Amino acid sequence: LGVAAGGATKTAPPELSDAFTIVPESQELNLGGVELDEGPMRFAPQNERSLEEQINTLDVADRRCYKNLKQRWKDRIVKRGCFDYSREMILRFARNTTQKGRFSEERAWKAMKKFKKRNMMLSVHQLEQQLLSKTLFPVPGLKSLGGHDMFYMRPSRYFPKQTKTKTVIDNLAYVMNTMLEKEHCCTEGIGFVACMDNWK
Repeated sequence: LGVAAGGATKTAPPELSDAFTIVPESQELNLGGVELDEGPMRFAPQNERSLEEQINTLDVADRRCYKNLKQRWKDRIVKRGCFDYSREMILRFARNTTQKGRFSEERAWKAMKKFKKRNMMLSVHQLEQQLLSKTLFPVPGLKSLGGHDMFYMRPSRYFPKQTKTKTVIDNLAYVMNTMLEKEHCCTEGIGFVACMDNWK
């Protein structure tokens, strides 16, 4: 995915010029114009359709797949006493394991069984110090030329002797999970831009 950002002055190689605009390597992303609302909901997705609307507009086959996954997981809870998934998470599994553009019940089911509960429990409070390092974070308003939301990576801010690899992986999981709360991200995907300045 390419990066569509203000101030980009470089152009991509000719064969990629239709897909990419590249931010100069020496230029940090400028977030000066971004303002957040007050209160705890300031990070919540805006202008999103309700879950009911999203489910009701699925075609018959995809809606059946979603309902089957929900029921199968309920049965699994009864048999094994495992953790529960929200309806949003079940729909996300279905959307992220499609096959030829359609929901795939078996692929989604495999992903649901492999998913680790701890990834759902990650919070900004747990990862506060890691997020403050600005190693990896979502950028409000930054989109690819195809309209995909982006997150930003700066590997040179990661110091293996100071930060565990697990912490960086948790950072990535938290950012991606948060971004996928938006319907467009969940159905169309997300992208990232990496600044490799000073990376050795």
